[in-house]
Amino acid sequence: MQARYIQRGESVDLRPAREIAAGEIVVQNGLVGVAKIPIQAGELGSIALSGVFDVVKTARCAFSTGSAVYWDIERQSAVTSGGVLLGLAAESSKLTDSSVRVILNSGGITVNQYPENSLNWQTLH
Repeated sequence: MQARYIQRGESVDLRPAREIAAGEIVVQNGLVGVAKIPIQAGELGSIALSGVFDVVKTARCAFSTGSAVYWDIERQSAVTSGGVLLGLAAESSKLTDSSVRVILNSGGITVNQYPENSLNWQTLH
């Protein structure tokens, strides 16, 4: 056997070295998720890898529906480029909005170089 089914992949377990707050975006290399409830340091918890979340954003960023949303680790906010791919904007967000609604990237979205950084959904079976 080359693989054994473990779970659906909507969330993944982790044991963080530090306390994680509910709603905190967790980035571990290419894995990006959201803690739905607080996770104590050293305790087993899980982060959501899929779903739709309202995510804080900088005032200088606007998103159209379906555009790529990135997470800026230093600024702790959603941005239009750079950072780690967080997902796709589920609806438009204006410059004056404080958040953007995001469909989390759970490994099913890739960014193409051409044409103009277009996005593709991949079907994962």
